[in-house]
Amino acid sequence: MDLSDYQFDPDQFEIYTKILLITLWKGGYPHEIVCCMFNKCFNGWDHGMDQTTGSGDAGGSAWSPQKIVKELSDLPLEQSCARLEMEYVTFSALPENLVNDCFRILARQMFKRVEEIIKPMDREVRKRWEPILECVVGTTRLSDYFGNHPENNVSDWSYRVARRVKTALVRENWLEKPIEHLLNEIITS
Repeated sequence: MDLSDYQFDPDQFEIYTKILLITLWKGGYPHEIVCCMFNKCFNGWDHGMDQTTGSGDAGGSAWSPQKIVKELSDLPLEQSCARLEMEYVTFSALPENLVNDCFRILARQMFKRVEEIIKPMDREVRKRWEPILECVVGTTRLSDYFGNHPENNVSDWSYRVARRVKTALVRENWLEKPIEHLLNEIITS
């Protein structure tokens, strides 16, 4: 892979790849990861910007909690995930095949039943999600996970995912370890 085609040096390339991997691996439940990435990952990436005038539509870059609720609430989670992956490929400087490979971490979760992804320490989750426990994750919708204030849920989920990723980066020191160790850890988990 020739990194000279990308907008950052090899060290930055590895850092961005590690952050993407850790977000998809340790970020939390699939619906939380999808919301967080839409909410946080596209800020600052200009989409549809006219380079000569500096004007244009920010397009996919502005995914507020309100926009996420409006546009993604009723889509099956597997469709939201596919859209996220497509937008990530479009806006990031990472190669498409690398992004696709990273997103397989999240895609694997789409085929499990909701009951199978619940963490043992999340006792209240089982009660809240009782109506969808037997559903396949990819067929559920964000609206299945929302409480009375969906925009607040998106903000809370985004914060929690970001906190989990930061914790993994700091406590487990993944930015300093070789990427091969991270990949091995993901494969064996």
